[in-house]
Amino acid sequence: MPPPPQEHRRPTLPTLRRPTSPSHAVRAPCTLQKLSEELEEWEQTEEQDSLKAVAAVLGSAKLLRHRDGDVKLLSACCLSDVLRIFAPESPYENETLKMVFELFISQLRGLQDDEGASFARYTYLVERLAMVKSFVLMLDLNFDDLVRQLVEVLLESASEAHPIRVSGYMMSIIVTTLEVSLSPYNALTLNRTPTPTPAPTLTLTPTPNPTPHYRS
Repeated sequence: MPPPPQEHRRPTLPTLRRPTSPSHAVRAPCTLQKLSEELEEWEQTEEQDSLKAVAAVLGSAKLLRHRDGDVKLLSACCLSDVLRIFAPESPYENETLKMVFELFISQLRGLQDDEGASFARYTYLVERLAMVKSFVLMLDLNFDDLVRQLVEVLLESASEAHPIRVSGYMMSIIVTTLEVSLSPYNALTLNRTPTPTPAPTLTLTPTPNPTPHYRS
């Protein structure tokens, strides 16, 4: 007899409704922590339909602009894996993608505190973003101001105290972003007036590394 079909995992959906008790501020980061751990192990080859509801929640304005620092950091980590899993497609429209990148950039400032309790999470975030080359999408969408902010934040956050691998991830993001922005195609289009476009379709560059890499 053939083996029974495997059931697809369904990640935990964070509860984002208005808090009903003072303990909600504690429960939300714990929920996102569990979700982050599930997404970290999620392979790109696995079924994605069950992730669409989670991606929608993570892309909500309420979460992307949450006031709690732990919630924002964990959300950014989750979103970095969402972009990895859904590549070469993006599960978000352009307006949402802009908020996602704004969140990424704001959280990368946390790399300045290399002795902080959350430095491991900031390291995870910059690693994922460097490996997937997510920021190249900002060039495709003409988010020029965000490109400048990204480079400035990474340069300001650089420290001799950083582990070599962290410095490598930061440098990789800067070099890749600048290389693409200065390519002949983008040199002609970076300063054009933005026009409404549908959500971008991402193209993967085949590499020995199984982690997807974006390119414009």
